Amino acid sequence: MLARAFSERLAIYDMGGGVEPYKQRYTDKNRELQSLHMFAPTPLGFLDRKALEYGRPAYKRARGLAGSIFGERGYRLLKRGRALTRAGLGR
Repeated sequence: MLARAFSERLAIYDMGGGVEPYKQRYTDKNRELQSLHMFAPTPLGFLDRKALEYGRPAYKRARGLAGSIFGERGYRLLKRGRALTRAGLGR
């Protein structure tokens, strides 16, 4: 993909978020990524905000616990459950 970007003379190629050592071989510049989450002033918007605030940390704790108890199998089960939940929510 980088070869194609160079051949098309692109000025910028985004390698995705995060500063990784392999990315630093190609540049010495970094960009700060920021996110803005907006929620409707409704009960559903409130629930959506709380899911974002508490859902991610809870998932990370559950993932760590599942991994320490069940090893790799625990990670896979949790990942599958998360995918099924997202599919059921239509995300």
